[in-house]
Amino acid sequence: MIIFYSIFDEIHQYFVPGRFFETIDIFINLIGATTLIIIFLSKKKSNSILNKNN
Repeated sequence: MIIFYSIFDEIHQYFVPGRFFETIDIFINLIGATTLIIIFLSKKKSNSILNKNN
């Protein structure tokens, strides 16, 4: 879903004066979203481990 939003955003920027469609931005958005998901999942996993120990 994130990749589709990123592509849509880049297509939208193509029609905005002063903005440009850049493929690299799609990859940067994907890397950022992947990093956020990894952080979220690792935090969720560490919280579940802590709750088991209580």
